[in-house]
Amino acid sequence: MKKRNLLVAVILGVLLLFANFGSVASAANTSYVHFEFRWNSPYDATYRQQKWTKSYIYFKSTKCTRPWYTVTPYIHSYLVGGKGNTSIGSSRRIYGNHTYYITNYAVEKYGKGNNVWLEASSWGNGSAYGTWHADCGKY
Repeated sequence: MKKRNLLVAVILGVLLLFANFGSVASAANTSYVHFEFRWNSPYDATYRQQKWTKSYIYFKSTKCTRPWYTVTPYIHSYLVGGKGNTSIGSSRRIYGNHTYYITNYAVEKYGKGNNVWLEASSWGNGSAYGTWHADCGKY
């Protein structure tokens, strides 16, 4: 009986030692952004992320071939009605190599867990790169 308990304990210990519990999502996780602007198609958007806190949207612009471009936060929620898309904050003018904390009211107006994204626009040919996260942890 003691050998059996010892064997079970050893097997359990080995399994716990090599177990992968996955990564924990945090505000430090960011999504890569690449915007393409054309004179005849000036709009581009990020992929959607879920918004869980009443924090700013973190946005870091790294490279920009335009003098500046505009970013507006949007939300998709059935609570909005219609197609479910609406702006949740004011537009911000973005310059290359700067960090921005974009004000939005997604959680305050529509609750936690809704999808948000950033829509960018610039009238002219060019591109922009950066990273963003829906929940930056800064209030």
